[in-house]
Amino acid sequence: ENFVEGSWSIPIIPTDDINVTQINSVFIPSNPCVETYDQTFSIVDEIIPEFSFETSLCSGENIFDLPLTSDNGISGNWSIGTIDPATVNGQLTTTFNPDENPNLCAQSVDYTFEIGSLIAPTFNLPDRFCYDETYTFPITSDNNIQGTWTNQEFTFVNGLDDSFMNTFTPDNLDCHLPIDISIPIFNFEDIDISTINTSSCLSNDGSISILNGDNGMQYSIDDQNTWQDEAIFNNLTSGNYTLYVTYSNSNCGTSFLVDIWSPASANILSLEVQNVEDCTEINGSVICEATGSNLEFSIDDGISWQSDNYFENLSSGSYKIKVRSDGSDDCFDELEFEVDAFPQTILLDIIKTDPSGCFTDDGAIEIVAEGQNLEYSINGGLDFQASAIFNNLLPDLYEIIVRSQDASDCFETSESTIDKNNLPIINNIILTHISDCNANDGVIEILAEGQELEYSIDNGLTWVDNNSFTNMNGGIYTIQVREKNMPDCYTETDTELLTPQDIQIINVDTMDPSDCLADDGWLRLQVSHTDIEFSIDQGINWQDDNQFTNLSASTYIMLARLKFSPSCVTSVEAVINASPCPCNTLNFNYSITPVTCSDPNSGTITIENIEGFFTNENYNLIWDNGSDQLTIENVGEGWQSFEIYHDLNCIYVDSIYVDAIDPLTFGLLSFDQDCKNLGSIEVTELDGGSGQLQISIDGINYQESNLFYNLTAEEYTIFVQDIFDCEEDDSVVVDDNSNLTLNLPTIPTINQGESTFLNPLINVATIDSFTWSPQTGILNPAELIAEVSPTETTEYTLTIYFGQCTETRSVLVEVIENKGIFIPNTFSPNGDGNNDTFFIQGSSESDIIINALRIYDRWGNLVFKNQNFPINEPSQGWDGHYENSKINPGVYVYLINYTVNGQILSDNGNITIVR
Repeated sequence: ENFVEGSWSIPIIPTDDINVTQINSVFIPSNPCVETYDQTFSIVDEIIPEFSFETSLCSGENIFDLPLTSDNGISGNWSIGTIDPATVNGQLTTTFNPDENPNLCAQSVDYTFEIGSLIAPTFNLPDRFCYDETYTFPITSDNNIQGTWTNQEFTFVNGLDDSFMNTFTPDNLDCHLPIDISIPIFNFEDIDISTINTSSCLSNDGSISILNGDNGMQYSIDDQNTWQDEAIFNNLTSGNYTLYVTYSNSNCGTSFLVDIWSPASANILSLEVQNVEDCTEINGSVICEATGSNLEFSIDDGISWQSDNYFENLSSGSYKIKVRSDGSDDCFDELEFEVDAFPQTILLDIIKTDPSGCFTDDGAIEIVAEGQNLEYSINGGLDFQASAIFNNLLPDLYEIIVRSQDASDCFETSESTIDKNNLPIINNIILTHISDCNANDGVIEILAEGQELEYSIDNGLTWVDNNSFTNMNGGIYTIQVREKNMPDCYTETDTELLTPQDIQIINVDTMDPSDCLADDGWLRLQVSHTDIEFSIDQGINWQDDNQFTNLSASTYIMLARLKFSPSCVTSVEAVINASPCPCNTLNFNYSITPVTCSDPNSGTITIENIEGFFTNENYNLIWDNGSDQLTIENVGEGWQSFEIYHDLNCIYVDSIYVDAIDPLTFGLLSFDQDCKNLGSIEVTELDGGSGQLQISIDGINYQESNLFYNLTAEEYTIFVQDIFDCEEDDSVVVDDNSNLTLNLPTIPTINQGESTFLNPLINVATIDSFTWSPQTGILNPAELIAEVSPTETTEYTLTIYFGQCTETRSVLVEVIENKGIFIPNTFSPNGDGNNDTFFIQGSSESDIIINALRIYDRWGNLVFKNQNFPINEPSQGWDGHYENSKINPGVYVYLINYTVNGQILSDNGNITIVR
C-alpha cells in the first residue's frame, strides 16, 4: 500500500488442507533497505448450509416460502424463494446463496424438488347390490391410496334410490383425487302380494297376485323349478306356498310365504283363564284350545280376528270367545268366561297410644285393614312386618303403609303422630353475681312457664316451690324445673354465679411506633379472667378490647377490672419506646472555584439547597477541617469531606473534589520566509489554563488570535496567558526558505499496463498549488503525489506555486511494451494424453526466455524447478511428479522469472492438479 515492491514467501495461500488452520507468509521487499513484513492467515472450515424441509411434494400442496436461515444458522437468499407445487410438473431446482460474511466460509447449495401429479384411486367394486346385501367398502384402494367413504357400509333400508351413490376422499388430498361411484340396487321393498282363497275346502279357484313388481322380474311357486314373467298364479288349491321373486340374469332374489285357505269347521276344546294379579296393571289373559283349519279367534263378538289363540292384557269382567275355521263366518264355535279382579287393600283405622311420661318409649300404634295377605310399615316402607301392632314407640310422626304381600302395588298409606308431654319452659334466669371478691350475696331467680312448678338448683336433689334462691356463693349450678304431678318431665340448664377474684397479669405485649414521628404503637394486656374491661387513662375511660392502638412513645399505666365487680382492679406499667428516624440519602447542589496557578490553596466550595430530611429539625454540617459553614475557602486540590448530622440520629457523609486548573501547554508551527519575506507562526494545541487565553509575540501586546503573519527570518518568543495571569512561553525560529527544495526521483522502467508514483518529496503545506502535465496517463491529477500509468514512454512536468514563486521539475517514465506469456492454472497428469503437462506458453514470434521456473507445495517445499528454456515446450514443463512419484491432487505455487525483449520480469500464481 506504500508502493514497496517485493515477493511473498508463500505467494498463494492454500485452503484445501483440513489439517492446517494458520499459514504465515513473509513479504520480502525488492529494496534491501526496507524491512520484511509478516502476515498470518487463518484458515476456517467451509460450511454447507443445511435445511430439513421435504423435497418430495405433490401438486395439490399449498404454496410455501423457503426459509432464509438454514438449520445451522446461515442466512442468505434463494434463486427461487417461493415454491408453488400447482405450477410445476416434474422437477424444480433452486439455489441457496449465503450472505457475504467475512467470518464464515459458506458455499451455495442446490435443492431439487420432485413434484408429483394428483393420482385417482381405483377400486374393484361390485357391479350391483342386492336389497338384502351388506357390503363394507375398502379404505385402501387397489393402487394403495388410503382414505374414507361418505358411507363406509352399504345396508339396504326402505326409501333408497335405484342406485347407491358414494364418495371416496383420500387422506392426503395434496397428492390424490377424490372419486364418486354409483352402484345399481335390486330392490323388492315395494312388492305386495294379494291372494284369493278357495271357495270351499276342495275347490282349486284360489290365486296369488304380485303387485308393484318391476319389469325384468320373474316368479316361481314350485321351488324354482319353473319361472314365469306373469305376475299372477291362478287355479290354485288351498295350502302353503313359497313365492320366489328374482331379476332376470341375476342371483338377487327374495321369497314370500303365502297361504291360500279353504273353509273348515271349528271346535273349542278348553279355556285356560288367568285372573288379574295386581291392582295397577291390566294383566288378565286366556288361552283357547280348539280344532279346525286355519283357525281365527275373537273376543269382541267377531269384530276383530286373530290367528293367535292367546289373549292378554285383559281387565276383570265377562268375556265370550269365538273361533272360526278358514275365515268362514258360517263355521265357528263360542264360549263365555270370567276374569276376576285382585282384592283391594283397604286401611280401615289407626289406633295410637301416647307415651306415659316425658322420657318413656311406651307409645303404640295398631293398624286395622283388610286385603289379601297383608304386611305393615310405619317408616315409609323401609321395613315391613306381618303384625299390625307396633310397640315401644317414641313421640314422632309415623308414615303408615299397608300392602299385599302377593301384589306390592296393592297398598294404602296414611300418617299418625304419637304426641309427647309438654315440658316446663324456662324463659329466663336472672343472676345477681357476688358483689366482692370474698362475699356470698349472690341471687338466682328462675322465670318459667308450666302447671304447679317446683324448682331445684342442686341437680334435682332437693325441690322447692320458691323460684328465687338467695345468699349464694359463686359457682356453677344446674337449674331444674318440673310439674309436681309429672316428676320425670323436667327442663334443666346450667348457670354460673361469678365471684370476683384477684386478676393475674399473664403478659404485656408492646409495639413501638414505626418511626420517630409516628403514633402507631400499641399495647396489649393478657390476664387470667374473662369479662374484663381495660383502661390506660387512670380509669377515666374503659373498653372491652385488651389492646390499645395509635399510641405514641411514652410510659403507660394499664388497668384491668372485672365488669361485674368494678372494685376488683389490678394495674401494670408498660413502656412504648421512641423509634429512630429513617436516615434518607440527602441531595444537594454545590459550586466550586478551582485552584489556580497563583495559590495552591485558592479553591472554594459552596453547598446549596440540601434536601431529603425526614423531619424539619435543624441540621449541623461539619467539614473535615472543622468548619461548620456552607462555604469553605482556601482549599487546595483534592477531596474535601464533610458530615451532616440530621433527623435526631442520622449522619450523612460525602466529599467533593476540588480541581486545579491544568498548566498551560501549547505547540508552535513556524512557516519560513518565502520569496516575499512573508514568514508566519501558528500557536497550536492550546491546553490548560482557565477562561479565554491571550497570546503575545513580545510579552507586551496580547491577542486572542493564534496566528502571527509577515515575520522576517529570526527567533521569536511566544507568550500564552489565562484570566488568572498564569503564563507560559516558548521560542521558535522562522527560517529563510525563499529557495524551495524540489526533487523528482528517477523512475525505473515499467511494463505496459503497470503504474508508478511520482513523489516530489515536499510538504504540501509549504506550497500554494501545483500542476502536472501532460494529463495523459495520470490516474489522480488532483494529488501532489501522482500515480501514472502511461501506455508509452512519457515525460511528466511538475510546476509548484508558493507565494510569488514557482519551481518546475520533470521526470521521464519509460514504458516497455508487454507481449506477455500464458501460464495455465490447472492440469491433469493422468496419462490420457490430454493436458498432462504444465508448461509456459506464448506467441511464437515473442522474444521470451524462461530464466527460472520453481514450483512449491503449500508448505513451501520445492517440488519442481527448471532454468533457461524457451516457451511452448511441453518437455520443459512439469509432469506432476516429484522424485519419480505422483504428486497428490491439490493447489501448488509457482514462481517464474523470464526475459521479454531484453527486460527481466517476474510472476507467481497457483496451479491446481486434478486426477
